Amino acid sequence: MYHIITRCSRVANLDKIRTSIYSGYGTEFKWHIIFDVSRLKDIPAELLGRLNNDDTHLYFVTSNGTDYLYPQAGNVASKLDDGFVIFVDDDNIIHPNFFKEVNKEIKNSDSTQKIFVVNQYIGGKDFTGLDIREAKPENMKYQGVDIAQIIFHHSVFKQYKFIGHYAGDGHLVDKIF
Repeated sequence: MYHIITRCSRVANLDKIRTSIYSGYGTEFKWHIIFDVSRLKDIPAELLGRLNNDDTHLYFVTSNGTDYLYPQAGNVASKLDDGFVIFVDDDNIIHPNFFKEVNKEIKNSDSTQKIFVVNQYIGGKDFTGLDIREAKPENMKYQGVDIAQIIFHHSVFKQYKFIGHYAGDGHLVDKIF
């Protein structure tokens, strides 16, 4: 079971994310979308209709303007009692082979392994235009990897929490590693 958590202040990419998640045919998942209603003034009813199903949980929350919904995402993650957590922000998508490869790695890993790290690839560059972020051990630090590159066992969030400001994900990675 995978829990995919999306912090959303931009709805334009949600259909692409949805398509990328469902391309993992046969993978059991729940998609948790956290809408920042303090920034989103209009969420199209048609979009909500497409998202409203048994596989998706919708949360409508208010951010304080500087927390980037990290505390809210952490709250969702800390309440999970099974599976793995993947953060797919509203500017990410999942590669078509993602679940196939990750399932294989998890199956072949030590059953006590709590974190899996993957390389991020967007046409050779990440979304900021920088070279792809390689998930090497020396990059497991603040601003070294993107939270979308890490798959967490749900139990990690019983011990570790996001801080509520810019780059809260990077700080979480620092704490864990």
